[in-house]
Amino acid sequence: MKNIFPFYNIGHFINQPGNPTEFELLRFGKMQEPDVEDYHLHNFYEIIWTEKGVSRQTIDDSEYNMRANSIFIISPNQVHRFEEWRQLSGGTILFTEDFCLLNRVSKDTLFEFRCLNNYYSDPGIQFTKKRV
Repeated sequence: MKNIFPFYNIGHFINQPGNPTEFELLRFGKMQEPDVEDYHLHNFYEIIWTEKGVSRQTIDDSEYNMRANSIFIISPNQVHRFEEWRQLSGGTILFTEDFCLLNRVSKDTLFEFRCLNNYYSDPGIQFTKKRV
C-alpha cells in the first residue's frame, strides 16, 4: 500500500534532498523554509525547541500548542505538520537512528530514551524557571 503522505529525510529540511546527513542543528531565524508538504512523515527524530513564541503542531491525529521555553519531540514515521514556524525564536535538532547508535551495539539503546519514542503521550515538555 502506498503512503498518502510524502516521506522525507534530513536533507529535505535543509533543501538538499540528496544529502545523506544524519545530524543537523538549525535556528529558525537563520534557516530557509524547507520545501516540504504540510503533512508529512520523516525517517529521523526531531526535537524542536522554542525560546519565544507560540505554534501549533499536529502529530498523527492530535494537535498540540508549543509555547515559549519548551521542547517538542517527533519520532520517525509519525505524521507531522508544523504551523507558524516563522514567528518562533528557537530551532530544531534533526538526527537519525544511526546517529544515535554511533558506538552502540544494540538498537535497544534507543528504547531506553522513552522521550524519543513517545507515540502515546504528549510529545511536549514545558520548562519553568525556578524562583529562589
